[in-house]
Amino acid sequence: MKEKFDSLPDETWRSNLYYGWLWTLKALTEPFGDGYPSFMTNQAWQDKSLNTALASWAELRHNTVLYGKQSGAEMGGWIPEELPKGYVEPNIGVYERLLWLTGYARENLAERNILPGELEDKMEEFEDLLQFLIDCSVKELRK
Repeated sequence: MKEKFDSLPDETWRSNLYYGWLWTLKALTEPFGDGYPSFMTNQAWQDKSLNTALASWAELRHNTVLYGKQSGAEMGGWIPEELPKGYVEPNIGVYERLLWLTGYARENLAERNILPGELEDKMEEFEDLLQFLIDCSVKELRK
């Protein structure tokens, strides 16, 4: 199975949203090399990343195979006055693939005239966030 998926060309991975999401998850399972923090190169981190990928795959299967449901979220929410400081996991490959996937989805929905303006704005904000995460990751790895 691994050989089959490893041999798929980029055109296949970028052919639709489903494959695009799997392509993004695949980046979670790739090992990190020199320049990454030591905690990201051990077996525990690989296990964590595999678990993350498998959980996302299970949700993807649940939402696409079992039934189709409308997406939506509750309105509102609490935002703290001072945002907590955090650490960005420098997984540039995942962020780059998510950035491509979000742009791909936005463009395809817009072409079909089924992308509400509010959702388009949210997707563009998410693309900005992903670019920010990429930039942060590059800076962290330069330390």
